[in-house]
Amino acid sequence: MRPHPQDNSVWIACIADGQGGRFNGAVAAQTACTSYYEQAARLSSRDLFHEKTQQDLFHQVDQAVALTEGFTTFIAVVFDHSSLIGGSSGDSKVYATTRLGSMEELTIQQRKNPPVGSAEAVFEIFTRPLFPKLRLLMVTDGVWKYAGHENVKNALEADAFSEVASVLRAATLTRCGTTLPDDFSLIGIEL
Repeated sequence: MRPHPQDNSVWIACIADGQGGRFNGAVAAQTACTSYYEQAARLSSRDLFHEKTQQDLFHQVDQAVALTEGFTTFIAVVFDHSSLIGGSSGDSKVYATTRLGSMEELTIQQRKNPPVGSAEAVFEIFTRPLFPKLRLLMVTDGVWKYAGHENVKNALEADAFSEVASVLRAATLTRCGTTLPDDFSLIGIEL
């Protein structure tokens, strides 16, 4: 997660998880995040809030990842104090709190296949207005799948949001044993 280099009121957050059991998954994930940020940084921050711009950026990410011969999931969000736009492909997820305090998944419409890196990935774009105290949680499948929906919800709504990674890691270990069963990556954002 980084501020836009020409406008520190706009933030860019990316998360990726290389496809397990496949060649170059880690390189594919790193390439996806680096490619998106570098391309987004060249554009004006206001242009990033347009759906067409986002589709173009995600297409370029898919093409860059294809050169690695690896596959990955990928989510990127761009936000300021009042609005968010993002897109996703794969099985990582973005959750957000609502004004009523419940949890909603912003990536509910995403597709897992074809994967990012196939040069044919389909990205679902999502937008939403933001409000003070809103929380976003970007997680890979090693988090949501193993910690469980209820633990993700509880962590998103916890008083100490700064502890979200520790809480979800402990919940995963409680359910799965002494070692994490998969890569465990998350970004927690509180406005």
